[in-house]
Amino acid sequence: MAVHDADFSDVTALAIDETSRARGHDYVTLAADAEQRRVVFVTAGRDATTIASLGLDLAAHKSLPEQIESVSIERLSSGQDRAAKAFEQLTVELVAAATP
Repeated sequence: MAVHDADFSDVTALAIDETSRARGHDYVTLAADAEQRRVVFVTAGRDATTIASLGLDLAAHKSLPEQIESVSIERLSSGQDRAAKAFEQLTVELVAAATP
């Protein structure tokens, strides 16, 4: 199936992580369907625009922000804030301790 034909209308839980793609400070953000264990979104960067882009991409694939019931995300300070702004009615699960 081509990516542009993907249907994510059944996605209700997301797992989001960001990682360095090479030595240095080039990051990618990845979002996966936490229940079906499939990647639904990957983009360069790790700022607030990456989560906004995730919301737009999910909508383009028949998944609306209001159907997302939970998000597991590793970063407390910036990650939780970005997710909360993009998906207002979700429950954010923090999977790691707060970073100092």
